[in-house]
Amino acid sequence: MVDRDEILPLQHDYARKIDTRDAKGFASLFSEDGMMIPPEMAEIAVKQVAITGKERLATIIRDLPAGGAHYPRDETIEIDGDHASATCSYRSTMADGLHLSGVYHDRYLRTPDGWRIAYREIIPNEA
Repeated sequence: MVDRDEILPLQHDYARKIDTRDAKGFASLFSEDGMMIPPEMAEIAVKQVAITGKERLATIIRDLPAGGAHYPRDETIEIDGDHASATCSYRSTMADGLHLSGVYHDRYLRTPDGWRIAYREIIPNEA
């Protein structure tokens, strides 16, 4: 239960750091070579490419337009030693009022600094 209790806040901190555009805090949620694969969303000029490493992750957050809110929910977490996998549904409201939903597919890694996101793929629901 302790590991789950340490991983679950990462999912909510992820949303909070994006919504407040805290680029440094956002990057700190990831392992050193952490990777995020966003969906292709022409509305906000993000192409589906892997964003790898803390500096690139911080840059993507700094470059996002202001506004919006993310709401993670329905988390499932499976732990295997120093690794974990998880899914988490999300709903978000973009700065322009567009509503999105989908699922985060995550892999976590226990590091000397605690659990960190090693991989996050964002899978949007079909419209």
